[in-house]
Amino acid sequence: MFVNVKLPVQPQTTREKLARIDYLGSFTLVIGVGAFLLAVTLIGSEGLPWIHPLVLGLFTSSGVFITAFITVENFVSKEPIVPLRLLREKTPLAIAVVNLTVFFVSYSLMYNVPVYFIAVRLKSSETAGLHLLPYSVAVALGSGVAGLYMKAFGKFYYYTLMSASVFVISSFLMALWKDSTSSLHLWGDVALSGFGMVSLATTTIVALIASVDREDVAVATGIAFTFRTTGQVLGVSLSGTLLQSQLVKHLRERITGAEAERIIETIRHSTTTIPRLDPPIRQAAIESYALSLRVVFWVQTGVALVTFLACLTIEENPLPDTMAEQAKQDGERRRRRSEAQDASGS
Repeated sequence: MFVNVKLPVQPQTTREKLARIDYLGSFTLVIGVGAFLLAVTLIGSEGLPWIHPLVLGLFTSSGVFITAFITVENFVSKEPIVPLRLLREKTPLAIAVVNLTVFFVSYSLMYNVPVYFIAVRLKSSETAGLHLLPYSVAVALGSGVAGLYMKAFGKFYYYTLMSASVFVISSFLMALWKDSTSSLHLWGDVALSGFGMVSLATTTIVALIASVDREDVAVATGIAFTFRTTGQVLGVSLSGTLLQSQLVKHLRERITGAEAERIIETIRHSTTTIPRLDPPIRQAAIESYALSLRVVFWVQTGVALVTFLACLTIEENPLPDTMAEQAKQDGERRRRRSEAQDASGS
């Protein structure tokens, strides 16, 4: 048995469909973020100073294009990719911040945890990769558990706070890693982070849908994924830049001599060479990576704390079971907005 529901469709030509795309907004966002990432990459990978003309030019260009993007989305685009009117509301803004920060930390973790096991614990690439297996298992479980909770109780706020707490705690525990840290600690911290991340991703997307009118669900979801993607890119690039800047500093403190710069460059760009280095140089490389990664993990903890603080401002909206309940909630939201506008106007 099947049901065929005929929905009203407004026929459009290909030209009309293409005209609806926010070309200008997409262009300014890509160039703005791309210029910023290129500047950060030049600082971290190429060793250019922050005041280098090319770096300053890229940062300036990024600021200009991001400003242009905000202007375009606010005043020009008829169907913007990031409707800023939604971000003026408390819950959509909080969820945008959560998606940005939680995926920043998660992708930083996926990039830097294998580096830790290769460069500090001197494990093979295969063994280092295996340490992300608990993360993947926890991601698979966490999403399902979050969904079952919301289905059973019809609420998400306290589960979201619990997930954010787990996320912060796991980041904090990783920042405490040292030589004597047990294997259970190493495997478990990564798993906790994966569980917290996917639980937040699941509950916040439901919270976002519950906080906007039905006609805004599609664009609100687009906002969430725009911030997720931006967080992913920034997490890898900024953590990599931070790691490299710290690594160069610590290596130069420990390795000196005529061949120092060549050795440092080799260590920076190929962690697999560390086990084959002479014992004093090898120990210097291990210590430098350990100290540098600890800084990265502490930054991850700080960003995870921002995630938790943003979750505190999310509103608990009822999860509708029917279209009628959804329409009723939409009407209530419109009424509250109208009252708020009248109050601010008076």
